[in-house]
Amino acid sequence: MKRKRLGFCENLVREMEFRDPDWYFAFTRMNYDQFEWIFNKLSPFLMKQYVIREPLSPKLRLFITIRYLATGDNYFTLASSFRVGVSTICGIIPEVCELIWKVLSPFASRPLISDTWLEVSEKFGTYWNFPHVCGAIDGKQCRIIAPPRSGSLFYCYKGYFSVVLFGISDAHYRFLYVNIGAYGSSSDAGVLAYSELGRKLSSGRMNIPEASPILEGERDVPYFLIGDEAFGLKNYCMIPYPGRYLDTDRQNFNFRLSRARRVVENTFGILTARWRIYHR
Repeated sequence: MKRKRLGFCENLVREMEFRDPDWYFAFTRMNYDQFEWIFNKLSPFLMKQYVIREPLSPKLRLFITIRYLATGDNYFTLASSFRVGVSTICGIIPEVCELIWKVLSPFASRPLISDTWLEVSEKFGTYWNFPHVCGAIDGKQCRIIAPPRSGSLFYCYKGYFSVVLFGISDAHYRFLYVNIGAYGSSSDAGVLAYSELGRKLSSGRMNIPEASPILEGERDVPYFLIGDEAFGLKNYCMIPYPGRYLDTDRQNFNFRLSRARRVVENTFGILTARWRIYHR
């Protein structure tokens, strides 16, 4: 019976590879070439030793995890779909997710050096007409089941238990930096202040470029991040003017800043639309 189930699972994965590309994308939220690239990077770490019974193949283990992240289905639904035990799913998904982070994060991250900030700033000036912006910052509440004896630490203002995914986005809807796992009760400003990024920004160790004039002959203007009213005004963080009744210049400034800052909101939206586990 075990061998029969394993045969079904392996045939399912092989059959998936020859399906219609649109159907394959709908099932995994990525195309076949992207899946194969990820699999080639992870396969050496996904191999299991054959001791007592035949293990699931590395490709099937990755396939189950990608399906979970793409849909947010519960473990019982996945176990029924792939005809494996719920306890097997419980072991596979956390293990593969950890491998994805450890192995693939170097390919997804960029070194936060002065040249990177300058490149990002140039794109913000070109696309969003807001120069000297090194990135847009914001946090997202990711729903969780309350950990035992955690009290209200993870209870967020939205009325559920969560952890905070804090990120910096460039002008192309790509994350430059993420901080994962802060208490849901923490504010976005608090997450930034107590993170390694915040401490480096405060002490000037984040390789932010030196201040320079926006137009030739004008005074020097520092490079900065942009955020909403939840953040405090710092020499490295720009926020909108407070209040509703503002003069024309301040209204224009708030409009430009909000339009540029919207990039990080859209980045979280793209992330959630692609990986629907964030809906749950």
